[in-house]
Amino acid sequence: MENFNKGMALFTLRASRVTESQLREAEGMRVQEGVIEDEMKRNLQVIQVTYEKLLNGFVEASQDRFLKLEKAVNIIDGHLGRIADKVLNREIGSSRDSLNLGSARSILRSGRIMNNGRSEEITDKSNNSPRERNNEEKGILSYVVYLGSHAHGAQADLDRVTQTHHHFLASFLGSTDKARDSIFYSYKRHINGFAAMLEEEEAAQISRHSDVVSVFLNKGRKLHTTHSWDFMLLEKNGIVHHSSAWNKARFGQDTIIANLDTGVWPQSQSFSDHGFGPVPSRWKGICDNDTTAGVPCNSTLDREFQAFVKLRNGERFKGTSLSKPLPEDKFYPLVTGEQAKAANASAAEAFLCKEGTLDPEKVKGKILACLRGDTARVDKGRQAALAGAVGMILCNDKDSGNEIIADPHLLPTSQITYKDGAAVIAYINSTDDPLGFITVPSAKLGTKPAPFMAAFSSQGPNTITAEILKPDITAPGVNIIAAYSEATSPTGLTFDNRRVPFNTDSGTSMSCPHVSGVAGLLKTLHPDWSPAAIRSAITTTARTRDNTVNPMLNAAQVKATPFSYGGGHIRPNRAMDPGLVYDLSTNDYLDFLCSVGYNQTVIEPFSGGTYECPSPANNILDFNYPSITVPKFSGSVTVTRKLVNVGSPGTYAARVREPVGISVSVEPNILRYEKIGEEKSFKVTLKAKWPCAAKNYTFGGLTWTDGKHYVRSPIVVAAS
Repeated sequence: MENFNKGMALFTLRASRVTESQLREAEGMRVQEGVIEDEMKRNLQVIQVTYEKLLNGFVEASQDRFLKLEKAVNIIDGHLGRIADKVLNREIGSSRDSLNLGSARSILRSGRIMNNGRSEEITDKSNNSPRERNNEEKGILSYVVYLGSHAHGAQADLDRVTQTHHHFLASFLGSTDKARDSIFYSYKRHINGFAAMLEEEEAAQISRHSDVVSVFLNKGRKLHTTHSWDFMLLEKNGIVHHSSAWNKARFGQDTIIANLDTGVWPQSQSFSDHGFGPVPSRWKGICDNDTTAGVPCNSTLDREFQAFVKLRNGERFKGTSLSKPLPEDKFYPLVTGEQAKAANASAAEAFLCKEGTLDPEKVKGKILACLRGDTARVDKGRQAALAGAVGMILCNDKDSGNEIIADPHLLPTSQITYKDGAAVIAYINSTDDPLGFITVPSAKLGTKPAPFMAAFSSQGPNTITAEILKPDITAPGVNIIAAYSEATSPTGLTFDNRRVPFNTDSGTSMSCPHVSGVAGLLKTLHPDWSPAAIRSAITTTARTRDNTVNPMLNAAQVKATPFSYGGGHIRPNRAMDPGLVYDLSTNDYLDFLCSVGYNQTVIEPFSGGTYECPSPANNILDFNYPSITVPKFSGSVTVTRKLVNVGSPGTYAARVREPVGISVSVEPNILRYEKIGEEKSFKVTLKAKWPCAAKNYTFGGLTWTDGKHYVRSPIVVAAS
């Protein structure tokens, strides 16, 4: 902890020389651009080393310290890196002599920078219209003037609001005609303000008026299909920073990815090739434009589509939904499916809101509480709607735990956790007049903890070859916004007549494309890497801690294991530079098939040539996978692995987290690499610390580190 405190002090001291002075309004302070660049690199290196130690469990710190560290990384790597890169690379006009750090605060807020005393915007202006370019040459830019809330009520005279804006701006420009020409949009309903073309001095003068809340540059925003890229740090607040895998891999330019899944709608505009160059000449497939009928290991994002359940007794429970709002903003009577059962139905089936189990007389005009399980979540909503319910509270069963899915329900709905569902049901059963309300669904970013493992996600152990850990990796796969077929409904069920071009979906069909995309980026960056090397880079650089710095949990809020997440949650930017990889050749795979019982006759047709199984067969435990799994442990075993250097020369030390009841030794425990492509072997010996150790599966880990890279591999052991 003492070393960590020294590290924190060091990075705080160094970061303060750039980041804090940037954020202070210290007009007149000038720093040479070369110094900025050098300071950034030193600061970022010191901070990232400490940050990686935290994520990999080699030092401990409070959550507050971790968040400060994470913030420092984002500030330097994101904001300063982006600004300095643009200045140093002359992507924007700037004097090479110096960069005025006193205006950095406004730079970070507005994306503008001073060029020989003139303010310039950090944007690509190549696509601007002639009129826009002409205005910019005159120093005229688009600003939003925010005046706060409106004084008018619901029956507002909107034309009068616009006139008020014209009169207000005319007091600065000198005439109403000039104000009318300058304003191109008035915010008349929910906020009070206007957008206008102004000179910088005019904008500054307006901002000082007592009626003005703020004046800021009007900036265009592009719609994004999902929040995944932000969560995986490929971008930050819509900005692709200089160290992003997207940026370094040129967004996968000229890389071809085969689509083997049915969870995508290729005819969507999301996959239009508009703006792309020709298909690479090595493309050997066909372009299929036919339309087909729609067909109805995963972790969460730090985004939720929240719909709260509010009870009259004051209790409030966070749920999720993509449904429409309730008809009126008021409390409604509540009833459980069990209470509303039809005469010929069992209480258990009615609680599940199955078809034909509900009595409309008991449901009509009420919010119905249904239990998750047995039937589709959206079908429960349909049964509730058919019975006359105005809304539904979908309560998780015990197996579903805390996993709540944002479904496009047919009626106002909120799905809540098992614990919260039990509280809602207890309230309904405790009073003669239970009342409740469901809030309008809204998107919320930065939720915690995230990620956690979905209850529906596939789990280990591997039922075919237990010596190979599955799953390999986890990626965002819950409530993902994706292109959707308008040939079917958002629920995928026949009774739903709605059609949408985008929908939220969950499952391997959502997580797999994230990993495939990252694999494509790595192949662009490292065209000589094998599939095994790419898999190794992805799995050994993954994280096993969530955004609260604690170990990832499963849906039941229990600590997850490699049987849930494999190597961990994918980190694309780290996978670019893993340091070392566990590689495999074609013959390694063929030898593996021999070791699991396939004979030469079966293997040879797809071996690409003459092939003979080794005699004796290789030990399957020595298959060079980026994990170590021993499912039939009998007290002592030694396995062999090989690591190839794909980074700079360096010395790597082994660090072990022992499974409970198992001692782990590594020989050699130091690997020294002098060049790229160099391969070195090592042995890992596992021994039981006491009789009957590892009776059930137990988990540990092996990490090779040179202080910068952390090559992590899970260790999984169970007695035979």
